[in-house]
Amino acid sequence: MKMRSFAVVVGRYTALGVGALVMLGVAGVTGAHAQLVTDAQFSSTDPNPFFAFTNNGLTGASAGGTFSVLTDPLNGNLATATFQYSTPNGYFSGALPFQYGQSTFASVGLTATAVGAAAVSGSGSSTVYTETLSNIVMTFTAQTPHSGFSNLLTVNFDSGTLSGTIGGGVATFSSSSPVLDGSGNPAGYSSDFLNFTGPGHPSFTSEQFSISMSGVNNVGGGQGLTVASNGVLTSFTANGTGTFSSNPVAPPFNPVPATPGDISLMTGLMVGALTFGSKKLRKRGVRKG
Repeated sequence: MKMRSFAVVVGRYTALGVGALVMLGVAGVTGAHAQLVTDAQFSSTDPNPFFAFTNNGLTGASAGGTFSVLTDPLNGNLATATFQYSTPNGYFSGALPFQYGQSTFASVGLTATAVGAAAVSGSGSSTVYTETLSNIVMTFTAQTPHSGFSNLLTVNFDSGTLSGTIGGGVATFSSSSPVLDGSGNPAGYSSDFLNFTGPGHPSFTSEQFSISMSGVNNVGGGQGLTVASNGVLTSFTANGTGTFSSNPVAPPFNPVPATPGDISLMTGLMVGALTFGSKKLRKRGVRKG
């Protein structure tokens, strides 16, 4: 097996880091099945409204609206959130490579378009309004770049839904419809620190996100989710937290080129993982006479 099978070093990236190599080696030996994993999560940083849905006030085929984030004067006119990776990544560094579970401040961008009236299901106090959104783009940019790189996560999905119960102070924005690559595989995420689209990235079978919103307040006064006279959700603001998932997990990108010592370390860890796994397989293959 050639060295490049252990570590793909392309330009500014170490495409497969120590953590990813170990995970790939163990998974390859044991035959572990991939499953949906939370790659990252975020939450708004203060009690001020963070999300905004804006009804365009038009009727008929032109009725619709937009969904976006609000800038906050207290945060330098940026929409700021606390961002956290849930898997090994190339942003955080410390005693262990590719640490996760730590948080950083991110500037957030969001654009999404609602076209047409909200769908209605249920009745009475259990009535649920669901607005379909399209062309969803969401960005999380590190306010403290790492080695000059700052794309914590970019989300690009074809469509999603914004829904909630009539009069309720909570709503959900979610999607499992990412844009697809030329082979028809999910390609809704990109990052400088997780390998979603770079050389050697896994073939993803699923990508999805879910954002839970609270404190839903109508822009014109009153609280709770309602529908305007044009059938579209009434303009509102809210706070929120969200998670972003994929199947399989995205391995880490390190935006700093690997040194010869790094490559030696990665190779040694990979060989050790494969050797350990091979010994286990040989032991399993020995039967008592």
